[in-house]
Amino acid sequence: MTSLSPIFVFFAVASIWVTYLWMEAFLWWTGKRGYNF
Repeated sequence: MTSLSPIFVFFAVASIWVTYLWMEAFLWWTGKRGYNF
């Protein structure tokens, strides 16, 4: 169980991070989010 723990944490964080990036990119592309960059 301990050997699978780091892999599980990695995939969990990676999935959340990818989802966050997709949301950021989508909101930026559609509404520019009110920023200049």
